[in-house]
Amino acid sequence: MSDFLKDIFEVGDEEDVFLNGGQWAKFSEQEMDDYIETVFKYYREKGFPYYPQDKIYRLKRFKMFMGYDDSRIIRDKVVTQILHGLSLCWTYMPHSWGVKCGAAKYTPLDIFHDDDHLRAVIRKIMIMGFSSMGFSSMRGMVRIYRGAQSVSNFRPTSASAIYSHFCNPGDTVLDTSSGYGGRVLGAIKAKVNYIGFDPCTPSFKGVQEIIADWGNPGNTYNVNCSGSEEMNLPGECADFAFTSPPYFNTEKYSDEETQSWKKYPTRDAWLNGFLQDTIRGVHHALKPDRIMGINIAKVKSYLTIEEDCIRIAQENGFDFIDTWKYAMSNLKWTLPNKERAEGEAHSKFEPIFWFRKKDIIVLDSDTDSEPDSTPDSTPDSTPEVPDAESVPDTVVNIEDVDSPETEMKSTKVEVFDFLGV
Repeated sequence: MSDFLKDIFEVGDEEDVFLNGGQWAKFSEQEMDDYIETVFKYYREKGFPYYPQDKIYRLKRFKMFMGYDDSRIIRDKVVTQILHGLSLCWTYMPHSWGVKCGAAKYTPLDIFHDDDHLRAVIRKIMIMGFSSMGFSSMRGMVRIYRGAQSVSNFRPTSASAIYSHFCNPGDTVLDTSSGYGGRVLGAIKAKVNYIGFDPCTPSFKGVQEIIADWGNPGNTYNVNCSGSEEMNLPGECADFAFTSPPYFNTEKYSDEETQSWKKYPTRDAWLNGFLQDTIRGVHHALKPDRIMGINIAKVKSYLTIEEDCIRIAQENGFDFIDTWKYAMSNLKWTLPNKERAEGEAHSKFEPIFWFRKKDIIVLDSDTDSEPDSTPDSTPDSTPEVPDAESVPDTVVNIEDVDSPETEMKSTKVEVFDFLGV
């Protein structure tokens, strides 16, 4: 096999490195130790197994993402977990492996570059029943190794399904935290115009590259390397707003002074200086009676972030109208192999809160009269905030998933027909 094909299919030079679980299950203790050392030396020579950045790898992932039928994703106010497109986004964001999460001691990159940890990672891959010792297994394990935590990315399939549900092709969506490109890739699939903000320079450049490679000629993409609290958009320029903002100081995307966790180091300062000003900017940019969605969840450093987000939105021109659930990673991946095989699939959920811009008067052109402009009433009781069984700083995603391509189907949904999914 040529070196070119080896790079594409992630095949190593040494045939004795990428053995499968059935082979190493027969090893004696000495054979296992020898094999671990062989794999260790291989990865020390090759370096960190970043996602491939060649055109063929990216094109394959893009076709799989575009071919998935988004109509399967939203069910009974639950956004289900479909991972197509995530690995494509990660190819543009290699810096993400070195981002520190919350109180985690290590980044995945730290684990890989520590000799003792790397040997332990290799052994864990074998114990937990991964199918091979390939690059995807290594990436998956350094994400969930003890003491480490990896950053998360909003799933492109989820973004595409949400945009298609609330918008028509050609509408303009506003994303106040572009992050690692999941929502811009979703916008490309949904054929909507995209406005995004993010102060992290490497992430901003990655989003620009995604747009340059895959953006639709018929759509516009306006991305800004700045914090959303400083956005100065024209009034009523967006048809829909959806984002997942930083969870206070949980994921420290960079050490740049423009980062919200550095500019607003306390919870009150972050809430009032970042989140409130961002929501005010969204209200200004949204067209009358349009929808804003926010995916945000409580974390150890800010246990009331969900309630505070709802309150701030209500105090700044929005009616709270609904809560959906966003399915996170299958928690079975965190269990030992035997327990994972015997258990049932289960996920952790994060909330998505939905709001409608209020105080809008719409004139009836036929009667020249003013209809009742009172927006949909806020629920009688305090909005229900889903209670997490535990509150991790972030949730791990096992994203190296391949599945057969399916024929892409189009669906038409009324812009605001979102309550009866």
